[in-house]
Amino acid sequence: MRRGRCGFLIPAVALLALVMLAGGFVFPVMMTTLQSRAGAARGTVSSLSNVAMYGGTTIGAAVAGPLFAATPQFSGVAILAVVAFLVSLVLFSRVREA
Repeated sequence: MRRGRCGFLIPAVALLALVMLAGGFVFPVMMTTLQSRAGAARGTVSSLSNVAMYGGTTIGAAVAGPLFAATPQFSGVAILAVVAFLVSLVLFSRVREA
């Protein structure tokens, strides 16, 4: 059975909703972990983490725009998202071990 573009829309939206839900659960845990290690500088850590988050969003959008224009559909942007997620996962696991 061949699916058209609309046939993949519902599973794609459901998967996106699950990813955003998981990200929503993980963010407060990461912020709590960072702030618990900061001691008296909790506000500074919170501000710096927000700067890093928005800076990463800006860089990701700047890279994703040309990728979206150069690749068919969302394949380039999807690969960028997977690579960025894996890099952040490795960085977080190294920081947590230290």
